[in-house]
Amino acid sequence: MRPGQWSKNLIAVPLALLSDPVLPLAGYLRLAWITCLFILASAMVYVLNDYADRRRDQAHPVKRHRPIASGEVSPAEAIVLAMALAAALLVLTLAGPTRAAWPAYIYLVLNVAYSCGLKNVPLLDVLIVSCGFVLRAVAGCVVLGFSLSGWLALTVFTGSLLLSLGKRRHEMLQTSDDGHRPALGAYSVQLLDHLILLNSGIVLMATMTLFHSDLASEYGRAAMMFSAPFAVLLIFRYLQVVFVVGGGAEPARLLVRDRPIVGTAVLWAVALIALRLAELADVQWVG
Repeated sequence: MRPGQWSKNLIAVPLALLSDPVLPLAGYLRLAWITCLFILASAMVYVLNDYADRRRDQAHPVKRHRPIASGEVSPAEAIVLAMALAAALLVLTLAGPTRAAWPAYIYLVLNVAYSCGLKNVPLLDVLIVSCGFVLRAVAGCVVLGFSLSGWLALTVFTGSLLLSLGKRRHEMLQTSDDGHRPALGAYSVQLLDHLILLNSGIVLMATMTLFHSDLASEYGRAAMMFSAPFAVLLIFRYLQVVFVVGGGAEPARLLVRDRPIVGTAVLWAVALIALRLAELADVQWVG
């Protein structure tokens, strides 16, 4: 079920708060509900993926230790677990604002298709992974009743694509010719380097435009100004990890365990919240 990967949902779903981090309690509860929905959906996807790849994983030096591949969990037990997760997903859906659950179910269908074969299609494999992150951000906007920003979608898409390409680059450098990921045969380290650098520029452009164009005028201009150094520093650090340290194999762990990345992200979030609170205090004072 990959609990270590659940941080993806905790990071991506609440991105809707960029529009307005100050909500009533009901808003945060709805956000927690849709986040839990994605956690269950992604856990189900991981189980089904390990079931489908159990024989191939047995030949991988690391993945052979996964529960199904190692024999610790039988294929029948894995199917029972997937069914239990599906039931829990349905119950949780009915317990909340059901109409807002559709992004989680599209994510589920898309990733089942990915596990069943789309992950073997070069370029499409990383695009599908990135679409999963966009769906998480969409879900946050839908459940809060916010309109979806095209710039937010582009930022999330290219940002997650950057992480996926970094992971593929690491796999290219580490893999042996065992056919574990057929799509790697259509990549090269040089191609991935170019794609990573291209995406880095698009991420920065989309992020700055997001703050300037989609947020309230005064707050948006201040947020863009204060966000620029944080965004640049995050991209620089990630490129350092990928090109110098040789990391990037586990993006979820990198985002929550790399101290420079975590520290920069926390300071960025604090700066945005402080700007928003300062704006609200000023408006109240003027009124």
